[in-house]
Amino acid sequence: MTRIFRSVGFVLALATAALCGGTLAWTASGTAAAQSNGFTPLPAGWELCVLEGVAAPATAANVADLDQWQAAEGGSTNNTAAYNPYNTQRTTDVTNAAIPGAVSSGNGFPAFPTWAAGCSATVATLYQPNMWIIDAALRAGNVSPPAAFLAVVDQSQWCAPSATGVPCYVNAMEATPGSLALDVPSSSALDVYGNVNKDLLTYQTSITTVSSDENEVGIRDLALAAAGTQLASTEGQLGAASRSLRSFAVNEYVSSGLYSGAPLVSDGGTQALGPSTPQDSEGVVAQQYLGVTASDLVKHDNAALRAFKTAEQHRDDASKALARAAVTVTSDESAENRDLLGLIKDVATLEHAGACATVTITPPPSSGSIAAGTTSTTTTTTTTTTTTSTVPPTTTTTVAPTTTTTTVPLGALTAPTTTTTTVPPTTTTTTTVPPTTTTTTTVPAAATPSTVTSPPAEASGVDALQGCIASFAPPSTT
Repeated sequence: MTRIFRSVGFVLALATAALCGGTLAWTASGTAAAQSNGFTPLPAGWELCVLEGVAAPATAANVADLDQWQAAEGGSTNNTAAYNPYNTQRTTDVTNAAIPGAVSSGNGFPAFPTWAAGCSATVATLYQPNMWIIDAALRAGNVSPPAAFLAVVDQSQWCAPSATGVPCYVNAMEATPGSLALDVPSSSALDVYGNVNKDLLTYQTSITTVSSDENEVGIRDLALAAAGTQLASTEGQLGAASRSLRSFAVNEYVSSGLYSGAPLVSDGGTQALGPSTPQDSEGVVAQQYLGVTASDLVKHDNAALRAFKTAEQHRDDASKALARAAVTVTSDESAENRDLLGLIKDVATLEHAGACATVTITPPPSSGSIAAGTTSTTTTTTTTTTTTSTVPPTTTTTVAPTTTTTTVPLGALTAPTTTTTTVPPTTTTTTTVPPTTTTTTTVPAAATPSTVTSPPAEASGVDALQGCIASFAPPSTT
């Protein structure tokens, strides 16, 4: 808080500095030079701490107003009242608790150990009933140009007019060469606030993207499970059709000679009737039915094979789609992590400025390649069962008995007649069918994923940060 005589001295100092070719503490070069003279620069974006403290928006007008006011007062950057930008004499916070570390600077204003402490004293002063007009101007967020804001401050008890009624900041409000209106350095407060606001939006967009990716992984996983189940079904149907066809072929080859080339009837030519040759028209009809049955079995087997190959292709396509979805979610998770690190870095700058000091951003625990969500991976296991059926060769030889008949005539003079009838042995041979090996490949039904993908976890502290950032939003014009 500065009275009118300081403003007059301020103008004289300005004129002296101009004549000597020097610079002032409120210029960019002056701030750096002031550090060597015991002055203390304020952190980047320090204005945000004041605005948050009085619940005022982060507007260009407010930042410019606070900068012009600080340059007029010269606290911290142009005197030894460290972290006391407006030269308040208060050393307690809004609860009237003493601020630790506050000491006298030797020029009538207290110095504070940190900007957080100095900001606390500044905000507590602004909350005094005799400062409400300043708070109202800041909460409006649209008092411009800065000279108009200084005129508002002049109406408060922060810097009382002289006994003759001359405003405290009258000289600072004059936009003449070398005046404060032209020498206030640019502020980074809006950049600090804007960076955090942008980072927050980017990070939340990344979470939404990863959540969508993980849902896609879940869908692809279910599709792969369904394809595996279909493959198992068609595999079973193919096995059944193949076994039926082989069984039919073996039986007919052994018992009826389906594939025999014997003629229908013997015509006395060179090719005799065979045991499997139809003996009449009924046999021919039966043979034709057998042919139709064989043809149907072959068609069924071919259809089952085509269905199996189609299901196998669908399973392979589903597996590739799941792999692509997994790659996408991994890539987007990496982007989300980068966005979070950028947010944490810019929040640290914001907190160094004294704003949102109670917010702590903590990354969520990682749970593997798919953060905070799990899906099952469908694995198809093929079990091969080999069954060998062997029909041993059987040869049966039947020898008919030899009958000898002796006839004795009535007359003794005639010798007995002996008639011998011999039936040649009959040999029945059953053809041996070579060993038949049936290989059945069984694909068990794929398990349906049991865990539904959950949304990725958000870093803790983001909600609190949203609330803090929202407090800086300009008031609605509607």
